[in-house]
Amino acid sequence: MKKHFSQMGKKELEYLKNRFKGIPQGRWKFNSYSKMRAIKRGVDMSVFRSFWTDGFDIVEFHQHEEKKENRLLLRTILTDSNDNQVCAVFNFTTMEVTTVYLNYRKNKHSNLVWSEYDSTISIKDAFKRPAV
Repeated sequence: MKKHFSQMGKKELEYLKNRFKGIPQGRWKFNSYSKMRAIKRGVDMSVFRSFWTDGFDIVEFHQHEEKKENRLLLRTILTDSNDNQVCAVFNFTTMEVTTVYLNYRKNKHSNLVWSEYDSTISIKDAFKRPAV
């Protein structure tokens, strides 16, 4: 189940921002997959660290049904030397960075598959219960 930021109200966005900001940077760990992706894609780690210093935009909330995990896809505000922003999936259940990649700042995401998103998901309720 996924919910796109454009489907979230101010309270849900604020809840997710506060939930992320409430966890110190040092508590998040890269798993082997996300480490490999960061290296392969040439992620500027100073831009990655800007999630905590310069802010971020919320892209989507994802409750992984099989693994029963709550994940949040964020995009940095800061860009690298190629005008790319760092996007990362933060897994609140395992406290891992699940994946990381680069996205051109001006990308308008015109190819989103809206049928994958569910505007009826309650973000707060999703954190109160395990994924279904």
